[in-house]
Amino acid sequence: MSDIEKDIERCKQLTQPEHANWIGISNQLAIAHLIERIKELEEENTQLEAIKDDAIRRYNLESIPVQKVNDEIEKYEYMLAETIHGEIQKYTPGEILLKINTLKEILEDKQ
Repeated sequence: MSDIEKDIERCKQLTQPEHANWIGISNQLAIAHLIERIKELEEENTQLEAIKDDAIRRYNLESIPVQKVNDEIEKYEYMLAETIHGEIQKYTPGEILLKINTLKEILEDKQ
């Protein structure tokens, strides 16, 4: 049985009502080891989530045709011009600029 399994078993015993008065250094150490392992696993999970998110983002970027992104940029640039001239108000100029910049970042990532 591994150390972590022993620590888990010890902590399970501590949860039983008949052992409510058990406290000692070995029990404290078992709890401390499990807490440390939980922190390690949380950190590993955070790193894996970041790797997964990056992989998904890269896959999505690679699957978007460059021409489609360019067409979207042109569409939003046209909308920006119309908004500035007061012709449409679907988006604020700031929202349109954000969309254009985001699309340009996508193109940069693809290159």
